[in-house]
Amino acid sequence: MAELTVLVAAEGGAAYSLGAVSSSDTFDNDGNTILIVTNGGASSDTVAFVGQAACNYGVLHDTSVSVTNGTSKVFGPFSTAHFNNSTGHVTVTHTYTTTVTCVAIRVPRVV
Repeated sequence: MAELTVLVAAEGGAAYSLGAVSSSDTFDNDGNTILIVTNGGASSDTVAFVGQAACNYGVLHDTSVSVTNGTSKVFGPFSTAHFNNSTGHVTVTHTYTTTVTCVAIRVPRVV
């Protein structure tokens, strides 16, 4: 498991690069963080965000979405109440990691 570094977006732009994923990663989440996943591989990657607390109906949900080969998807923002663990991190898992990359980006609130 690796902890992803969260890039902070800026009005003037912020350069980013995608990094390799592992089967399970974490990233710091303040409720304004998104994750971009790009699948350059030959197989689909099921990306799952691990639920930490039950929803309003009392059910603990993971969110799972397929990122097909040759595509990218943007996920988030993530509810801190439902997805943050005790250290304020979201856990994301991948079923396929070969040539799958990602970047976590915090989008600051504008007042």
